[in-house]
Amino acid sequence: MTTAAEEFRLHAEECLQQAKHAARPDTQETLLSMAEHWNELAICMDDFAESLVGGRSGYTIRTSVTQARSGTPRH
Repeated sequence: MTTAAEEFRLHAEECLQQAKHAARPDTQETLLSMAEHWNELAICMDDFAESLVGGRSGYTIRTSVTQARSGTPRH
């Protein structure tokens, strides 16, 4: 079963992948913004889950979004 946070992260990753292939800079920026928002939602869900049962994955894509905006290659 996929958690909401995991699903949000999948959406964020998809936005990052689409941004890589976007022909227009405004489209790329919109997709990167969407990725950030999906990631923020995932973090909120992690925080909520932690408040209920404890534990947190700690994974974020913030670095990936920052690298995509700056043109730094992802590893």
